[in-house]
Amino acid sequence: MRFRYFTPSFLTLFFAAGAVAALLHPLWRWCYLILLLAYVAAAGVWGMLSLNVRMALFVSLGIIASHWTYGFYFLKGLMAGKMEEARR
Repeated sequence: MRFRYFTPSFLTLFFAAGAVAALLHPLWRWCYLILLLAYVAAAGVWGMLSLNVRMALFVSLGIIASHWTYGFYFLKGLMAGKMEEARR
């Protein structure tokens, strides 16, 4: 497996663990907020590259949703046992 397959999963873990850490430590709250805003801004910039202003918001939200969905289900798949078809 390549490292880039894991990057959405690391991102998902970072945002989940970072949210808990932000509740516990005030300094981390600011760091977490800055990183979260940078991520949203980067998704916004990539959305603007669609060159369609009305679609930019949807593209940005789609980027964020696909990162979270891919990251979560990739980790879920790694933790799952072998599929029934693979056991035969």
